[in-house]
Formats: sequence, C-alpha cells, structure tokens
Amino acid sequence: MDRRIAFFGKHYSFHADRLVDNLGRGPARAIAELIYHYLTAPQPMSVASDDAWYSFRELRGAGPLTVNFANNTHKTITATFGGDLSALDLSAAKLTGLLESGQGFDRRYRFHAFPEVPLILNYNAADDLFPAQAGLLFHRSIQNLFDIRELFTLGTYLTGRLISSAGHS
Repeated sequence: MDRRIAFFGKHYSFHADRLVDNLGRGPARAIAELIYHYLTAPQPMSVASDDAWYSFRELRGAGPLTVNFANNTHKTITATFGGDLSALDLSAAKLTGLLESGQGFDRRYRFHAFPEVPLILNYNAADDLFPAQAGLLFHRSIQNLFDIRELFTLGTYLTGRLISSAGHS
C-alpha cells in the first residue's frame, strides 16, 4: 500500500510497510487496526442525507457497551468543558471539527474520522438550571464499514483528542 490517509485530521502514510505520521511515529495498535480496516474495506460509506444519525446505544450490538461508551465519551466531554463553550470551540477547531447549525444545541460539530466517515458531536453547555450534555452521533451507514468495538474506539479516540487539545488530561 502506498497511500496517505487522514484520521481525525492527522495524516498517516506507509513507509517501509509501516504506518507512520509525519514525524515517523506509528499510531496506537487500535488506531492502526482501524486505519488498515478502512483502507481495505470493500465498500465505501454513503452519507447521502443528514437525517440518518444514531447515538451509540441505537447501533447494532451496542447493548453491553452502552454505559461504558457514555462514561468514556459523553460524561468525559461534559466534565472537561462544562459551560466553557469557547474552550470546546478551540479544541474542536484543532481537530478540524466543523461548527454546524445548532439544531437545538449550543454547539454541533462535524468531525471526520476518515474523509468519508463523519461523526457529530451535539453539546449543550452547563448553566444555572441544567448540567452540560454531550452526545456523539454516527451515520447509519457506518456499520457497513466498522463493527461496534471499532465504533467505540472512534468515539473514545475523538474524546481523548478533544480533551488533550484543550490542555486537559
């Protein structure tokens, strides 16, 4: 394979049959497996409409992983950003997250795990009456490409990158 691929805005390529970033470092094993899977997948995703978005718990096979996913993503994001929308905006921008119309949320960002694999983050900041709320959404066609464990990895990876981009660990 002689291909360059973007994964959440970070570029990887193959050198001497090894997947590396622009500094020559390889990704974590789970990320390398996602990239290889994406590159060798027989069918591309088709994101033709914006009305086919699902939460993790609505995806096939999510049942036993749902609580862990919410703890590792939604709760972690809200604990980190709370009511600080400017910090979330900065962090999302570092990951090339595109701010979209809110559709009832304080913020709605579209991230691309891969060029044709978007994820949506809906976010409501904490205020005097309500705690912060976050929700990651996946396009319905994503399960044609990745299994539920890989989708778990995509969501937790995005969460980790948002937090590290914000300067929190």
